[in-house]
Amino acid sequence: MAVGDDGGVVPDPLGAADDLHAACVGYVDVLLEDDFEDDLGWEVEGGYNARGLWSRVEPVGTTAQPEYDRSPNEGRYCYVTGQHFGSHDGSNDVDEELVQLTSPVIDLGTAGDAEIRYARWFHCSGTGTEDFLTVEVSRDGGSTWDTVETVASTDAWVPHSFRLSEFPELTGSLLRVRFSTQDDPSDSLTEAAIDEFQVRTFRCTITPGDANYDGVIDLTDAARMLDCLRGPEHTTPDGTCGTLDFNHDYRIDLRDFQAFQLAIGPS
Repeated sequence: MAVGDDGGVVPDPLGAADDLHAACVGYVDVLLEDDFEDDLGWEVEGGYNARGLWSRVEPVGTTAQPEYDRSPNEGRYCYVTGQHFGSHDGSNDVDEELVQLTSPVIDLGTAGDAEIRYARWFHCSGTGTEDFLTVEVSRDGGSTWDTVETVASTDAWVPHSFRLSEFPELTGSLLRVRFSTQDDPSDSLTEAAIDEFQVRTFRCTITPGDANYDGVIDLTDAARMLDCLRGPEHTTPDGTCGTLDFNHDYRIDLRDFQAFQLAIGPS
């Protein structure tokens, strides 16, 4: 909080001191990362006569749908509610029936918390009833759901994230996320899109030698140790090589290899 010459006080963030800036410090484990370039098993349901059904496609831009996906570089595909065709922008938009896109089951294991990240697009226009994009989360494989957010029209790719700890009433390790929208009554031009989906957990500690962070030191980690040994003489131990720098001298060498042999034990 800063006080100006004229006596005004400016807080940052605006809600300080009740609100504050926070950051998570730890090691990130990515459980699922999906840019939708490949089919990783999402489920699609609903759609009136298959209109507005969620589809994994390279989008065709209209006043209601994005021209491009949200992925950087070579990405082309995302999920949209009905690939555009026809002579007008609403030729394959959402009409009447609910359309849902549901993630595959993601096993959280023993992780007590996780962060879910995605980019979303939603458009609703017309003089009728306003429609929304609803995002829900389940921790019991899809038996029960809780609403994460209800999104009004944005007409742009908007990144969003939330943590499971924000929903303490949900328990279990079988995570699913669901995106739903509906145009009922059918009186609006309604479209949605999803891209860049990620689920990740955080840990405060690591096990030296566990290069892939799966909790065990095995042959997969041994292969990574060989890769790190082949690097430059003064390898900076960032990324997965960092767990293999047993003596913390900012290089991966034979001393670390000997320590790794002791850590992996007989096989």
